[in-house]
Amino acid sequence: MGSHHNPLRFVYLGLGLTLTLGLNGFKPSLALAQTIQCKGNLGAIAIGNLEVPSGATCTLRQTVVKGNITVQPMGTLITHGAVIEGNIRASQALGLTLNSTRVQGTIERPSQSRSPN
Repeated sequence: MGSHHNPLRFVYLGLGLTLTLGLNGFKPSLALAQTIQCKGNLGAIAIGNLEVPSGATCTLRQTVVKGNITVQPMGTLITHGAVIEGNIRASQALGLTLNSTRVQGTIERPSQSRSPN
């Protein structure tokens, strides 16, 4: 008999590609919805919310932050050419340095130390 062609084989392959593309399509949106902890360097990527833990230093280079940044007490944030679409809350941070960075929201900077009266 001649070769037998099974059309279901192509249906399964097509379904597999659809599921793979569908699952991969959701990953970026999930990453943007989560809060990322930064204890080092981030490069030219887009993320959602960002947190710098207490005692850590986070350096952003060409990073796009689509959410808010919170710098915990004694944390340090340094940016170079970043875009922050939300707010930066760093009122108790050890350091906050923004180099060539655009911030679309508000910035709470570390308070200056004051002498007692």
